[in-house]
Amino acid sequence: MRLGRLKLRNFRGFGDYELNFAQGLNLLIGANESGKSTIIDALGVVLFVDPGTKARAIRELESWGSTGGMRLELTFEHGESKYELRKDFGSGRAELSGPDIGLVAERAKVSELIGEMVGFGSREAFESVAMVRQGELVAFGGQPGKSRRAELVPMIERKMTSASGRVDAAAVVSALEERIRDLRVGIDRPAVRPGRLRKLMDEERTLAQKIAAVGQEWSKQLARKAAHAGRREEWTAVNDDLNRLVRIVEQQESSIRLSEELEQIRENLLKREATIARIRKLTADLDDAGREKDSVPPGEWEAVKLARSDLEATERLIRQFKEEATVKEGASSSKTGGIAAVLVIAGLVTASIAVFIVGDSTLRLAVGGIAFALLLWSTVQFRHLARILEYEQGLKNHMRERGKRELAFQSALMRIGVPSYAEFARITETQETLWRRAEVSRAQLNEVCDGKDPEEFEETLRTDAVSLGRRRTELEGLVGGPDVPELLLDRAALAKLREERDSKREQETRLRRSIDDDQIRMERDEKGEALPDLEAKRESVLAGISRVEERIRIMQLAAQGLEGALTSTKEEAAEVLAPIISRVLERITGSRYSRVSVSKDLEVSLDNPSLIPGAPENVLESDLSTGTVDQLYLATRYALLEFLSSQDGAPFILDDSLVNCDPERRQRTFELMREISAERQVIACMCEDHGVERPVNLIKLPSISTPSS
Repeated sequence: MRLGRLKLRNFRGFGDYELNFAQGLNLLIGANESGKSTIIDALGVVLFVDPGTKARAIRELESWGSTGGMRLELTFEHGESKYELRKDFGSGRAELSGPDIGLVAERAKVSELIGEMVGFGSREAFESVAMVRQGELVAFGGQPGKSRRAELVPMIERKMTSASGRVDAAAVVSALEERIRDLRVGIDRPAVRPGRLRKLMDEERTLAQKIAAVGQEWSKQLARKAAHAGRREEWTAVNDDLNRLVRIVEQQESSIRLSEELEQIRENLLKREATIARIRKLTADLDDAGREKDSVPPGEWEAVKLARSDLEATERLIRQFKEEATVKEGASSSKTGGIAAVLVIAGLVTASIAVFIVGDSTLRLAVGGIAFALLLWSTVQFRHLARILEYEQGLKNHMRERGKRELAFQSALMRIGVPSYAEFARITETQETLWRRAEVSRAQLNEVCDGKDPEEFEETLRTDAVSLGRRRTELEGLVGGPDVPELLLDRAALAKLREERDSKREQETRLRRSIDDDQIRMERDEKGEALPDLEAKRESVLAGISRVEERIRIMQLAAQGLEGALTSTKEEAAEVLAPIISRVLERITGSRYSRVSVSKDLEVSLDNPSLIPGAPENVLESDLSTGTVDQLYLATRYALLEFLSSQDGAPFILDDSLVNCDPERRQRTFELMREISAERQVIACMCEDHGVERPVNLIKLPSISTPSS
């Protein structure tokens, strides 16, 4: 992991501050109280602290009097990808974004991903290995008179186990031994507050004494209990008979139900098969009637009917015309009368002319009268003749229209191949019969299908038949199965069996009530605790003693196993740490100390570089300077980081950790840090740069005051 931009808002003394870390060696330069340790704290917080925490220690990091809440942002690289981490402690939001993960806003998932990238699962583990804080090195001097090595070794072991995720075996072993001692208090010697095992043993002894005293009285109750047991045996026999009868009756009833259901299903299957056959028969009849009914095209059929209707309408019109005409009889005589009237008028006119020429007035008058009468008669004859001619013309027109209609009717009959209207009427009657038959079939089909579509209803019936068939097969298997009695009783025999069952049930009830009454009387006669209860309590206490002893044994075995695991862990760490510590310490001390030994107990010792004969093999810690002890611890911390975190893991962070180094060793340490920074990012906090040569990334902090709150 390589840290990039860090942005702080309302974090301790920083209201709004941003700085950028380079990939290699970074030096944070600033005077005391300038915020170097605050920057280091911010790194631990932004990487590991849940922004939703209510912990007072975290909430007190927020700048006093600030608004908007504390907010931290960090960009970093891991592998080939670049990520951005944002934590807002005011809203409790955490966000981690990167090209391979997208945007992750779930706090638990963000913590999990950061732990995987950094290589440490918690802030404590990270800071115990990757961070060397100001004043942390000299604190290992311990109390006066105590060896610094005695403080250093447990610290290394604790940091190694917590950072690697292994069990702190020493702590667990100590806890197990403490628990074993607590359980065994009072076993070896008297104690005011005995442990669990001693209490159980005392309780067992008390119960044994009480059982011996109660045993005499209990023997008297045995006789009563024997009689009670006899009644219970009788009840058991009756109850067995009852259960047998209940089982037989249930089997018979179940078999009858299965048989009745099977018979019902068979009837339903037959009904459905008959219904399906009926639907198919009616459907076929309906199709046949439809084909016969539609043998003549409907259009031609209607054309014949229409032509016949038009012809009949014309004939009715002719009959009506003849009935309404007043001159339809004697038309010929009327015509003759009209001609005679014309001749009479002509003669009369001639006679009148002759009379008027002769000049006889009397004759003129007579002839004039006769002429007037003949003129009236002739007028009547002429009017009647006109009506006759009009009737004949109308009748002729109607007869001509009838001929046309007759021709159209014959043409319609010829188109359907019927020679006469009588044959057409016969065919019509046949078609009407087929229609009525089709209607009857359709009504019957609709009734059978309950108004539903025949095909869908038939499909439903087939589906039901399949389901019923499966159930029939299942029932046939059950009816012939092993659980079904071979002989099925008739109703009378089954009723008798039920009566016997009910009688047994009443007998069982009476015996059970008698047994319960005896039990109540025996319990009332008993005094004190019952012997079985005391014995059960004693057995429970003995079992408790066994469990505690087994628990102690298991904890002893676990402690022994953890001692082996602890030894293995220490040996593994010693083999890895020794060469790394030696290499680092040799560089810092200018080969003054080049050999470091790490024992299986993780005790770090320096080989004596003196070549004087008889000189001690190891250098006593009391003979080392404070700076050398710090340098030894610094080398050990770096070795732990190499051991517990990959090269792409956590950066190495130093907070004013070289205050006790002389200039020469400080320079060597910087050179070593520069080499380390080629593979692992290094961040070091100092009050001044001490003339450090480039290239390094210098970050100079402004002088600020950290609030006491």
